[in-house]
Amino acid sequence: MPGINSFVFFVLLVAMAAYWHTDLFQLVGSVVVIFTVSVAGTCFFSGPRLWLFRLIQSVAVLVCEPTEKNYHAETTEAEKKLRALVGVLEQQLLGTEAQVRDSEIAREIEKKRHEKEVRYLDSRLTNVSRGIKESLLAKDRVIVECRQWRRKFEDLEYLQQQAQENPVHGMKGRPRWDPAKNYGVGKGGRGRPAKKFTAIAQVAIVNAAWESKLVKFESEARGYVARTDDQIRSLHDAATALSNENACLQQQIQVTPDISHELVQQQVRDAVMSTMLYAEQQHAERVELLKQTYENEILAAKAEYERKMVAAIKAKEAAFVQQRKVAEKVATATAQASLGDELATKETQLDELRASNGQIASDLLVKDEEIKKLYNELGEETAKLIRLGQENDDYNQTGKRLRDENENLKSEKKTLAEKNQTLAEKNQTLAEKNQTLAEKNQTLAGDNETLAQENQTLAEENQALSNQNQTLAEEYEDLEEDVEGLDAACRDLAGDAERWYARSECWKGKTRELGQELADLRTADINQAIGGMGLGA
Repeated sequence: MPGINSFVFFVLLVAMAAYWHTDLFQLVGSVVVIFTVSVAGTCFFSGPRLWLFRLIQSVAVLVCEPTEKNYHAETTEAEKKLRALVGVLEQQLLGTEAQVRDSEIAREIEKKRHEKEVRYLDSRLTNVSRGIKESLLAKDRVIVECRQWRRKFEDLEYLQQQAQENPVHGMKGRPRWDPAKNYGVGKGGRGRPAKKFTAIAQVAIVNAAWESKLVKFESEARGYVARTDDQIRSLHDAATALSNENACLQQQIQVTPDISHELVQQQVRDAVMSTMLYAEQQHAERVELLKQTYENEILAAKAEYERKMVAAIKAKEAAFVQQRKVAEKVATATAQASLGDELATKETQLDELRASNGQIASDLLVKDEEIKKLYNELGEETAKLIRLGQENDDYNQTGKRLRDENENLKSEKKTLAEKNQTLAEKNQTLAEKNQTLAEKNQTLAGDNETLAQENQTLAEENQALSNQNQTLAEEYEDLEEDVEGLDAACRDLAGDAERWYARSECWKGKTRELGQELADLRTADINQAIGGMGLGA
C-alpha cells in the first residue's frame, strides 16, 4: 500500500530529524519535519480530497451504469427486430422460390404437351404424305402400263394394216423335181417333192399366228383390265380415306365452318402469344415488385440498424468523452486545489518559518512535549490511515469493478461488431440470392425467347403444312381427274378389246372356211394325183 509506506517513511524521517536535532542539521531537520508533516496532513487528512473522490464516484455511477442498461436494451430490441425482419424476408424469399419453381414446372409441362401435339401432327402429316406418295406411285404405274398397252395396240393395228395392204398370194422357188444343185442331186430333193404352200395355206398360217397373238393380247388385256380395276378400286378407297381424314382434320382444326384454316391458326397463334406475353409480363411484374419490396425492406432495415448503431456508438463515444472530460476536470480541479493548498501552506509555512526563526531556541523545549503529543496523534493518525487504507481498498475495488465493467462493455461491443458482421454476411447472402433470382429471371427470359422462337418456327411449319395440304389437295384433284381419264381410257380399251374379239371371231370363221377349202383342195389334189398315177400305170 503506497500511502502507508510513504507515511512510515515520513515518520522515520521525522524521528531521525528529532534525534539529530542537536547537531548541525537541526535547522534542516526541523524544516524537513515541518514540511513533511504539513504535506502529509494536506495529502491524507484534508477534506477536499474525500469530497473529490466521492464526486468522481458519483459521476462514474451516473455516467456509466444507466447508459449501459439503456444501450443493452436498445441493442437487444434492435437485434430482435432485425431477426424478425430477416425471418420474414427468408419466408418471402422461400415463397418466391416456390412460385418460380411452380412456374418453371408449369412451363415445362406446357412445353412437353406442345411437343407431343407437334409430334402427333407430324405423324399424321407423314401418314397423309405417305398415302399421297403411294397414290402418285400407283398413278405413275397405271400411266406406264397404259402407255405400254397403247403402244402394243398401235403395233397390232400397224401389223394388221400391213397384212391388209400386202396379202400373201404365193411363194416363188425352184421347180418341184429340179435338183438342189447344178452338179448333182441334192440331199433334200432326192425322191421327195418340195413343200409348196398355196395362198390360202399361207393366209391360214398368218391368220393362225394372228389368232394366237390375239389370244395372248386378249389375255393380257383382261389381266390389265382386272389389275386396273383393282388399282382404281384401291385408289378410290384411298381417296375416300384421305377425304375422310381431311374432313376430320378440318373439323378438328376449324373452330367454326365460316373461319378458314389459316385464320384459325392465326387466331390460335395470336391467343397463345398473347397469353404467353401476359403471363411473362405478370411474372416479371411480380418478381420486380417482390424484388423492390425486399430491397426496400432490406435497405430500410439496414439504414435503421446503421442509424441505431451510429446513434449508440455516438452516445457511447459522447459518454466516454463526457466521462473523460469530467475526469480531466476533476483531475485538474484536484490538481489546482492541491497546488493552491500547497502554495498557501508553503506561504504560511514560510511566514511561520520566518516568524519562528527567532523563537526556535524557546520552542525547542516545548518540542519535546509536542513530540509526545505528536506520538499520540500519530497513533490516532495511524488508525485513521488504516481506515483510509481500507477506504482506499474499497475505492480500488470499485475501480476494479469499473474496469471489469469497461472490459465487459468492450467485449459486448466486440460481440455487437461480430453480430453486425454476421448481419452484413446475411445481407450479402440475401444479395447473392437476389442476384441468383435475377439470373434465374434472365434464364427464364431466355427460355421465353427460345419458346417464342420455337412457336414462330412451329407457326412457319404449320404455314408450310397448310401450303403442302393445299398442294396435296390440288394434286389429289389432278389425280382424281387422271383416274377418271384412266377409267375412260380403260373403258375405251375394253371396248377396243371387245371389238378385236369380235374381229377375231370373224377371222376364226374365215380361217375355218379357209381350212375347209384347203382340206377340199388337198383331197382334190390327192384324188387327182391318184388318178394320174393310175392312168400312167
